[in-house]
Amino acid sequence: MTHRLQNTMVYLLLTIFAALILYPMFYTFTSAFMTPDEASAYPPKLWPSSFYMGSIIAVFKLVPIAKFLANSLMVSLIIMVGQLITSSLAAYALPTFDLKANRSSLPSLWQP
Repeated sequence: MTHRLQNTMVYLLLTIFAALILYPMFYTFTSAFMTPDEASAYPPKLWPSSFYMGSIIAVFKLVPIAKFLANSLMVSLIIMVGQLITSSLAAYALPTFDLKANRSSLPSLWQP
């Protein structure tokens, strides 16, 4: 096979696998905007006939998602500030203080 045909076959195969992986996410997103009758219909529709927000509003009334998101944001901000403080202190200490370790071993301290 020629190089161009091989590339075409590889990209075709990758496109098929990407479609297989992305279809459930696409269907889940579109079914969130379907009416309950459309979402439970057989065969399933790919696209909602109208933009229905009732399901999303019901979820926000039932589950305190906004509070969960606010808690996650607060934890993330606290961790980020803590990382900045400790990293800044370590960045000051490493070049300033004379460590007992050899200077050639300092780059090994920077590896995660």
